[in-house]
Amino acid sequence: MFEGLPWEVGQDRLEVLTGRSLRDVSPLLAADALLEVDPLALLDLDQSVAEEGVAQAQSARNTVTALQAIVIEAVARRVEHDVEVAKDADRLSGQFPAGWGTGDDCTPSVLAPLLHLPPRTMAGRLGEARVLVNELPRTLRAALDGELEPWRVGAVVAGSFGVSSERMPDYEVALFGEGGLGDATAGVLRKRAERVAAKVDPGVLEQ
Repeated sequence: MFEGLPWEVGQDRLEVLTGRSLRDVSPLLAADALLEVDPLALLDLDQSVAEEGVAQAQSARNTVTALQAIVIEAVARRVEHDVEVAKDADRLSGQFPAGWGTGDDCTPSVLAPLLHLPPRTMAGRLGEARVLVNELPRTLRAALDGELEPWRVGAVVAGSFGVSSERMPDYEVALFGEGGLGDATAGVLRKRAERVAAKVDPGVLEQ
């Protein structure tokens, strides 16, 4: 976790608090170890160690948020399947299944109570998760690796609005380039993403 930082008193203190070394462990494991420590003790950390803790905790959060997007997609697929099965049953019984809607219509109501969100807000979260998981594999991988914060993932997803599925690979290749997304803020990244989207799929401008 602290590779690259000098072995200072603050790091010695952290090892004493957790009862183990946090070198060469993933941010998720480091966060798990720190959660076992008295929060008041963490307030006395050396500044450089506390700053690294902030960065590593964020990396762990990035990973968990990306993982949540994947399981949101899993729920959406199951609900979508159940809705289609119910529609088929209605058709077989001679009924017109007009009232069923689609899986995306039903899934927000399933997930919203779990996240304590109104269905309309959950619908937005669902849409973002589905695009991320199904259309943006490189962005998803970067998020799972802890490199992309949720707000920067959101900028990439929002910037892709209107890009056809066929052009999505080109969108990611052009957006990431050879050096990745770097340290661009969400706002800067959103503008870059919109420019890239218009370049790889001119149809975006017509929407």
